[in-house]
Amino acid sequence: MSEATVDVHRDLAPLLDGRWDALVAASAHDTVFLRSEWLLAWAETLGDGLPVWICSAEIAGNRGAIALSGEASKREMLGRGPSDYLDVVVAAGDEAGRAAVLRTLLDRALREAPAITLTGLVADVGTPARLRGLDGSWVTTLRSVPAPTMDMDAAPAALRKKSIRRHTNGLRRLGDVQVEVATSPNAIAAALPALFDLHVRRWAGTSTPSLFLDPRQRAFYERVVARFGVGGPLRLLTVTLDGRPVAAHFGMLHRGIYTWYKPAFDPDLAATSPGEVLLGALIEDALACGAHELDFTVGDEPFKLRFATRVRRVVDLHVTASPGRALGMRGYLRVRDAAKRRLEESGRWDTLRKALRRS
Repeated sequence: MSEATVDVHRDLAPLLDGRWDALVAASAHDTVFLRSEWLLAWAETLGDGLPVWICSAEIAGNRGAIALSGEASKREMLGRGPSDYLDVVVAAGDEAGRAAVLRTLLDRALREAPAITLTGLVADVGTPARLRGLDGSWVTTLRSVPAPTMDMDAAPAALRKKSIRRHTNGLRRLGDVQVEVATSPNAIAAALPALFDLHVRRWAGTSTPSLFLDPRQRAFYERVVARFGVGGPLRLLTVTLDGRPVAAHFGMLHRGIYTWYKPAFDPDLAATSPGEVLLGALIEDALACGAHELDFTVGDEPFKLRFATRVRRVVDLHVTASPGRALGMRGYLRVRDAAKRRLEESGRWDTLRKALRRS
C-alpha cells in the first residue's frame, strides 16, 4: 500500500482556504451541513470555544478529512447539534481506497483521543458500514433515526392531496395570502426576525420552548446567512395573510436537493393548519427551482412519512480502539434504553423526543 500523507490542523485553516469545500464537492455526500460556511458559523456561535481538530489524509490519490472539536477526553464532530447530516468526508474513489483513507483518519484520531463520537452519518453514503468493517475499532450505534425524503416526481400528486388544498383554501378565505421567497443575504436577514417570533410563539407555554429563546441560536442563523453571502443555497419562504407573516421556513437548495430545515407558524391560526399551507408552498417552490428531491431530514413526524417516497437512516456512532470503553458504552446504552421504555410507558417519551428534536 502507498504511504499516507497526513496533515493535522488545530485551527479552522482548512475551512478558510478552500481545501475542505473542494473535498466535500468531490465526495459522495456534498451537503450544505458540511460546507465551510455552515461549519464556520457553528464554530463562531455554538462551538463554545472548544479546541478544533481537523485531519486530512491522502493515499495513492484517494483523499479524505475529518473535522472534530472538543478536548481529547470528549472529541465530537464539528457542527454537531444543528447539523442534520455530517460525515467523515472521503472523495469519491474505489472502495479499497476509501476504506484505506478512512482507516488512516480513524487511526490518527484515536491516537490522540480514547474515543470519538460521529453524528449525523447517512447509512446510504456508506461511512457507517465502512467503519464497522475496519479491524481494530469498536463501533457502537448511539442513535438511529429515519430521514424521510420525497422524490419530486411525486410532487404533483402531493399538491393534489385534499389536506393541502383544503387548508390553503381555508386560509385564503381569511384574507389575502401571499408567498414570499427570500434568497439574498439582506432579504433573508430581514425575514429572520419573523421566523424567530413565530417559532417562539408556536412553542410558548409548552414543555419544549423554542430554541430561539437562546441568543446563541439566533446568532447562529444570522451568521450562517452572512457566511454564505450572495449566491448561497439558503431560502427563507414566508406565507403572509394580509401582509402579516403566518408561517415561515428556513431551508436550503443545494445540488438539486431542497432541504426542509426549520419551519414555524402562527399558533393563533392553528385551526387552519398554516404548517400544511407552508408545506404546499415549499413543494411548489421546489418544483419551480427544478429540484429533484425534497429532503425532510431527520425525524419521523407523521406529515413527513405521509409525503415521503423513501426513508434513509441516519446514525450516531461511538468509535474507540478500546474494548473496555466499547463495552462500557454498550452497558450505558442498555440502561438508557431501559429508562426510555419506562418513559414510554409513562407517556412522557414523546415530550422529551420533541425537545431533543428541536435542540
